[in-house]
Amino acid sequence: HPLTAPAPLDSNSTVSRYEHDQQRMDYLSGGIVLLTSTVAQGRLLLTRAFQANRSRNSGHAGVMLSGDSALGKTTTAKRLMRWVLEEYTRQVPHWEQDEHIPVMYVEVPSGSNAKDLLREFCDFYGLSVLSRDTTADLRTKVVAAIRRARTQLIVVDELHNLSGRASGLGEAVDLLKGLRNDVSATFLYCG
Repeated sequence: HPLTAPAPLDSNSTVSRYEHDQQRMDYLSGGIVLLTSTVAQGRLLLTRAFQANRSRNSGHAGVMLSGDSALGKTTTAKRLMRWVLEEYTRQVPHWEQDEHIPVMYVEVPSGSNAKDLLREFCDFYGLSVLSRDTTADLRTKVVAAIRRARTQLIVVDELHNLSGRASGLGEAVDLLKGLRNDVSATFLYCG
């Protein structure tokens, strides 16, 4: 969102010097985005995945950001999401009017099964989830929403929550694999 420069501080101002300095720092630092080597590499890998996926009917290519906690995986993913959205806006300037959702983001809940993960997808798209909905029902809703929204990039964060031996984790992994076959979107996994 655009930031406006703070008015000069004068003796009649109702703003304290501290508040004025805070406004100045917000203004001067707002919107600055650095292109790090990780983001540049992510762009390259996503571009290659998008190109590879154009000619595939199933088994779409994806990208994985992997590393220890606090290394900036989510920050990198957010920058890549912004980049994809900017590119999509150049190609489809009226995407909001057409109700497209070019980029979607979901976090894998800890110890989730396929149904829990599908609920996260439903929450993102604003889909209603009924107590009687089966996993297959939710999957049908999600796939239809992704196609209808013309989603290009699906970011699945906290992927490490699918590791371990808890019941249901395998079906959540299978769900993600199946979604890659069902939709033409490119997946970006972080964990």
